[in-house]
Amino acid sequence: MTRLFGAIPANEAGWPSVVPFTATLTAATTTYTVLSTDYTVNCSSVSAFEVTLLTAVGRSGQIFNIKNSGVGIVMLATTSSQTIDGQASGEITLTQYDCLTVQSDGTNW
Repeated sequence: MTRLFGAIPANEAGWPSVVPFTATLTAATTTYTVLSTDYTVNCSSVSAFEVTLLTAVGRSGQIFNIKNSGVGIVMLATTSSQTIDGQASGEITLTQYDCLTVQSDGTNW
C-alpha cells in the first residue's frame, strides 16, 4: 500500500520519497558578482578578492552559499546599504575553508 504525505509520494515502506536536489556550483578566482542563477560560489585564489551579492530587494527567500577553498581572504560586499546579518558591506571576510550561507529577507541578507 502506498500512503501519501500531502503531495509527497511515499515509498513502499510508507516513508516520503527522497527528491534529489541539484544546485549550481560556480568557481571564482577573482572579483565576482553573484548571479541570480548561482547557488554556491567556490572562491579559490592565493590573493584576496571581493564577492558582491546581488540586491536582496525582491529576492525574498533566495539563498547563496559562499565558500573559500583558497588561501586568499574573500571579502563579502552588498549593494546599496544592505547588510548581512546586520554587518555592513565589507565587514564579513572568509578565510580558507570558511563557508557562509545567506538568505534574503527581501530587504537584507
